[in-house]
Amino acid sequence: MIVGFYVQLWQFRCLILESLSANLHHELDYQIEKLNLVIKELIKEKDEEKEKEKERLNEIVAGLLAEKKKIRWIKMLYSIRCHKLELC
Repeated sequence: MIVGFYVQLWQFRCLILESLSANLHHELDYQIEKLNLVIKELIKEKDEEKEKEKERLNEIVAGLLAEKKKIRWIKMLYSIRCHKLELC
């Protein structure tokens, strides 16, 4: 009789552990999925920041190229003006 009680108690313990294990497994899957979503969001934000930084740098480069072209024209006009003064 006592042995049967211990067997039933052991079986009950095993059922509880299986249930806890299944719940724990489900909870871990849920937490992992949440972490994956957070990671994806962080990567997305980082990519957006990189894209904004690229755009900003491209604007700076475009501005510098325009300034370089402007300086080239000024030098050319100055050179022409000096050349005309020498001829006069």
